[in-house]
Amino acid sequence: MLTATMSLRIRKAFFWLYITLFLIAAPTVVLYTMGFRLDLTTRSLVQTGALSLSTVPRGATVSLDHNVFSDTTPAIVKRTLPGTYHLSFKKEGYQTWERDIEVRSRQTTYVEDVVLFLATEPKLLRSIDLVASAATGNGPSVAYATIVGSWIELWTENVETGEVVLRDRLSAASVSPDQLITMIHELAHPPSTTELYALKETEDGIQLIETIDKATIAVLPSGTYTIEEQRGNLLLFFDQRAARLVLVDIRTEGPPILLNVRAESFHWESTGLLYSDGFEVHRFDPATGNDTLLTRSGVYLQDAVPFPATATVFLVTETAVTAVDYSDPARPVLVPIISAEAIDTFWIDTRGRTGFFVGSVQGTEGIYSIGLTR
Repeated sequence: MLTATMSLRIRKAFFWLYITLFLIAAPTVVLYTMGFRLDLTTRSLVQTGALSLSTVPRGATVSLDHNVFSDTTPAIVKRTLPGTYHLSFKKEGYQTWERDIEVRSRQTTYVEDVVLFLATEPKLLRSIDLVASAATGNGPSVAYATIVGSWIELWTENVETGEVVLRDRLSAASVSPDQLITMIHELAHPPSTTELYALKETEDGIQLIETIDKATIAVLPSGTYTIEEQRGNLLLFFDQRAARLVLVDIRTEGPPILLNVRAESFHWESTGLLYSDGFEVHRFDPATGNDTLLTRSGVYLQDAVPFPATATVFLVTETAVTAVDYSDPARPVLVPIISAEAIDTFWIDTRGRTGFFVGSVQGTEGIYSIGLTR
């Protein structure tokens, strides 16, 4: 009788133990499947977030706070506690990309289409004795000046076809540095010609006149301008000597001058006009009128060259080229591309696979190439 009573008590104890464990475990399982985790730092349950990651090229190793994941890009990292993490992508033969990211509760953080650049060294295409000056520009061609004895020779070269053309030969004593810079710039960026518009100097500034009906479209600040390009109803003017860039809308009913800034360099890209005053890099969107500061530099920038169809800009100084990924403006990613004794100019091909520069590496001056992507 006593044994039967104890057996009944034990069965009841186990029954209530199972009930208790079930009541504890069931909500825990439900919360777990809903993405809740215990945050040891706050000692509370929080709902996790996720990461969606991809790179170009694919197959990069993913590290989060130096913890390497088994999946390579593209990858989805689920059930990650909210907070700030150090994310890095590594792939053999490529430069490491790393940045702090923020994961939010119940949200997916997207870090996608990150371009990984090749880890390569510059390759000499052709040596040039004493590069005096070089022009900037995207595409296959470059313009530059060399000093040969008492003469200055102006050349253009297509780095894809190897075609080299002597454009002019001048006495070194007859050309000032400002004149040489203007000549080189015009060789690399031949001014647009149009019979529909003309510039006329007046006491108030430079009038932009429509030649057919003689109507004044806009008055530009005093200077020596060339028409750099016409895109639809937009005319881009540049004063090389004063480093002034003016963008005019010739068909607007509002103020015709959309942009009037100091600019050492500029490039059109898919989303607007990229320009730099030597220390700041801006993007101007003609459609909205927004002028966005992308980045600042404590070192003088000779140029800021956009990488095709990405949120990446190559910052060019006198001795280095650095790729800046500003897809998150608060946390830009800097990747060193070139380190040289001197860089006069840098440009990339239209596909973004190869970079080129005129400069000096280990005492040899010339035109160099460097692989960027495959």
